[in-house]
Amino acid sequence: MYIFPESPIPIYPLELSSEWKNLKSDFESGKEQRRQVWSFPKRSVKLEFKPLQQTEIDTLWNFFQARKGSLEPFWFFRPTKDKNGDWHSYTGEYVGRGDGATTIFELPSKDTQGVELITNGDFETGATSPWAFYVNTGVGAAATFTAQASSPYEGIYRGLATITNGGPVPSDIQIFQIDKSITAGKKQYIKFAAKGGGPRTIDIRIRKQASPWTDYTEEGIQTINLIDAWQVFDIEWTANITATDAKLQFDIGGSVVAFACDIISWWEEGASSPLTVYENGIKKNYTFSQGSGDAGVDRVTFDVAPANGSVITADLTGQLRLRSRFSNDQMSQELFEHVLYSTGIELTEVRV
Repeated sequence: MYIFPESPIPIYPLELSSEWKNLKSDFESGKEQRRQVWSFPKRSVKLEFKPLQQTEIDTLWNFFQARKGSLEPFWFFRPTKDKNGDWHSYTGEYVGRGDGATTIFELPSKDTQGVELITNGDFETGATSPWAFYVNTGVGAAATFTAQASSPYEGIYRGLATITNGGPVPSDIQIFQIDKSITAGKKQYIKFAAKGGGPRTIDIRIRKQASPWTDYTEEGIQTINLIDAWQVFDIEWTANITATDAKLQFDIGGSVVAFACDIISWWEEGASSPLTVYENGIKKNYTFSQGSGDAGVDRVTFDVAPANGSVITADLTGQLRLRSRFSNDQMSQELFEHVLYSTGIELTEVRV
């Protein structure tokens, strides 16, 4: 995911506004019913800039063009105030700058928590490992599963299963990861983006990774409807056993319609959402080491040393991130510069 602002840092404080969507129903009895439609408010952020050099204007314009106006989302880092009332931009959340050799970086955070159970859930390694791929060739099923740098939900890569024979049932083709630990009675939170090459269904479950393949949740198998467009799914299960051999399994057989997936995440109740670490705005794999909670104690260890000069940032506890889009996508460069100095750039939040 790309980051805004890149440069320069805007004047703070920002002009912020929020909008909620709720439904109200009136009954003849005089009673009324209210229902919340949006889980989060729609937020707008307006940024005004100091006088800029032409190179700085070009940087902003090029970012606007690269996102194709309001088409593509990006992360906007909202600044926060410290205990002294001073404003800080996202630069205060840097983990560090890569030098091509260092793999361990301290986190400028406090009480960072959360352990991601899935490895390479966004396929940004450019490969599918450690995802396992099962095809029941005994019933004629045939398929391939690869990481492709083509139309991902986020980042550069997505996982793509191309299916020539889906077999009779969904479990004839599977994508899964094993050796996960769960705790009886704890909620299991699964989040992922997926799309089909057309309308289709898939099954997803948490189960024992070996025979007798017992489901490890009270709710059991979940069936998901896909379309030919990215959708983000959030699933909650309750573990009915404490185990160290749990398996997250996507059953994608029973159809020849392709299956694409991205940003697959799994964590257990009792921990915060997993820490996400970026190298130049792209999520990277790492090992998290939690310390006592004091600043600079928690650490991340990268699988591969970040490149020299790369900027490493992290989603840290208490820092609000807005996944934003530009509110206007039809500005010429002349109009863009006029808006920049007269009203500022306006961003509309898509998801928190």
